[in-house]
Amino acid sequence: YNAVQAGRFLIHNTGFTDDSILEASESSGLKLINVAQGYANCSIAVVDERSIITSDMGIASVMRKNHPEIDVLTVRLEGFEYGFLGGTSGRIDDYVIFNGNLEEHPDFFKIREFIESRSLKLKYFREYPLTDIGSIIGS
Repeated sequence: YNAVQAGRFLIHNTGFTDDSILEASESSGLKLINVAQGYANCSIAVVDERSIITSDMGIASVMRKNHPEIDVLTVRLEGFEYGFLGGTSGRIDDYVIFNGNLEEHPDFFKIREFIESRSLKLKYFREYPLTDIGSIIGS
């Protein structure tokens, strides 16, 4: 459905979000944030309820301008035409997990610092290339 929840926010393109997701989100009290990106879930790595990582400047701009309560780390996107970072990642308990070797990312140190500054742990797999798998489902 390419909508992503960060805390009490649902970040998505309202023109592409299924009506049942919109209804469930509204009834749950989530604040709907419209972004131009149709693949919001693939473009956003949710770190915690108030922190996201994205390479999409449009998403970053909307969040910083209209929702300053969400911290946004903007990273480079090299070698990938679409999405990527959100599609490689997920959060399970106190771990933000990346599918593959995050050290290959040109902004590895910024990403690691951003995650660890929120008292979270980073997990990735050096033996595999960093690969977009559509996201890691977590809690």
